[in-house]
Amino acid sequence: MKKGLLLLFFAAAFFFFPSGAVAQVPETVTGVLVEYPECVGDSCSFVQASCSWNAMTGATSYNYTITEVDTSTQIQTATVDSSTLRVVFPITQERTYKCDVFATNATGSGGTGTHSLLCSAEGLLEPTATTAPQATATPLPTKPPIESPGAFTNTAIILGGLALVIIGGLALILL
Repeated sequence: MKKGLLLLFFAAAFFFFPSGAVAQVPETVTGVLVEYPECVGDSCSFVQASCSWNAMTGATSYNYTITEVDTSTQIQTATVDSSTLRVVFPITQERTYKCDVFATNATGSGGTGTHSLLCSAEGLLEPTATTAPQATATPLPTKPPIESPGAFTNTAIILGGLALVIIGGLALILL
């Protein structure tokens, strides 16, 4: 009976804990992105930028380093838990910043994802508004005045009457 229970125990162990179920080192972090300016809603800060990345399967924490590329100065270096996928850091205008991120777990560390960006407000500013020329009224073309129908009618009556007089006079002469 003891052998049967022992065999059942080992069978259950292999079923619930297969030999390939060892934790894996996280993959290389993907989707690393430095964004400038740092905006929350409609409010933007031109003295901060942010670095974000995709969540990696199996990661229990992330290690990140923000470096000012021009001077090789590390601005921030930290380890954050796996729920943190974005950090904010201070910047100086017209300098390039690089964000390096790698995921870790109990098995080890994955590959580093990286992204760099020149933080410059110059290309972000909207052009100064120029006043548009004021619209001027364009006169509409007018049609030449039409003679009143009365003038034509009067002329027709006079000519018609004259024709009757001539025809009437001819009729009298011929008779």
